[in-house]
Amino acid sequence: MSHLRGKSPILTMLLIGLVCIVLLFALAAAASAFGFIKQGDPAPNTLGKAGTVQCSAWGNAPDQYQTLITGAANKVGMQPALLGAVFLSEHGDAWPKTPINGPWAQGGKGKGPFQIENWDGFWKQVIAQGYNGGKSLSESDPNNFEDSSIASAVSLIVGMKAKDIPVNTTEQKYVMYVGMYHNRGSSAAYKWAEDEYNLNNPPENKTNPGWEWGANDYAHRTWRHFQDLHNGCTQYASAGGTELGLRIKASAFEELKDCDGKGADACSPKYSGGQKEPKWCSNFATWVYKKNIKDFGNQINMASAFATEFSKKDSPHQYIASPTKVDQGDIGDVLFFKSGDRISHVEIIVARGINEFETIGGNTNNTVLKTKRPLKNGNMTIAGIGKW
Repeated sequence: MSHLRGKSPILTMLLIGLVCIVLLFALAAAASAFGFIKQGDPAPNTLGKAGTVQCSAWGNAPDQYQTLITGAANKVGMQPALLGAVFLSEHGDAWPKTPINGPWAQGGKGKGPFQIENWDGFWKQVIAQGYNGGKSLSESDPNNFEDSSIASAVSLIVGMKAKDIPVNTTEQKYVMYVGMYHNRGSSAAYKWAEDEYNLNNPPENKTNPGWEWGANDYAHRTWRHFQDLHNGCTQYASAGGTELGLRIKASAFEELKDCDGKGADACSPKYSGGQKEPKWCSNFATWVYKKNIKDFGNQINMASAFATEFSKKDSPHQYIASPTKVDQGDIGDVLFFKSGDRISHVEIIVARGINEFETIGGNTNNTVLKTKRPLKNGNMTIAGIGKW
């Protein structure tokens, strides 16, 4: 700095400061060029970033949907399966055949792929969180799949962080909260969370009386779809089910292996007190349940009586006699079928698919059999489900 000799101290300090600023800009440019700082990264300390979700594998979605949803979810730091489950619930539990980028009109309203009504508010939130990719509100498009999925993902992550819900969560109550949050908005979801996520007490809806159960069904469907889509994740390899439900499932598979396609004469006596019963589906279900639940009722010889076991007065268990709520069924639950007004057959749920259950039942085609049961329009009429 010999060239600064003879200059005033103030001028010297100014020149040194200018040199430091120039050096800082040069270092920043070099860091960016070599990849140490990525251009266009989200604003720091806002939401998650790509890579923060440890368990992001998912499947059972069409390739194009899977690619787009994964891209949006990873950008924000959300589980792709959870974002996919919300999308699937918005579209009647089926992947739409609509062209990916629109027009996505539903009832003439054109709310976009994720059916966002307040687009301006959602995209302003995206801008505030730094995930807009340089797009202003006027440049954003609610019918563009990427814009819509990012707007939805940002909103949902904000809602999860408001209740300290981990982005990697696989808990039913939290996944259902996300579905409720998207479908009903923050105020209803927050109220439900404050009620400790009580599945029997969904948020009140004064505007549309009675529809609160519709929102609860939506949340249940989001949970079911999340499990179906999350099947590639080793952290959640069981694809759902409570600890009891998974034990019941394992027992059902043991009996399936033991019977191994033998007919009723060979299989039914084991579950029917040594007798060859002509109708032994409930005997089989009782046997499996009693292996896992000590206080379960004695041998039950009628499917209708088996349903009664779930609906006794003051029982903590539940028989849901509603075909419209069948999709609330989980692994280990019982699926009831009816003939006319009478419950005529029972099977145990061991897995879920989109709009179907996989079950194991006794006296199914005269043996112990694993089969798939559509939730609608199957060759047997579903009466309801039993949850223990």
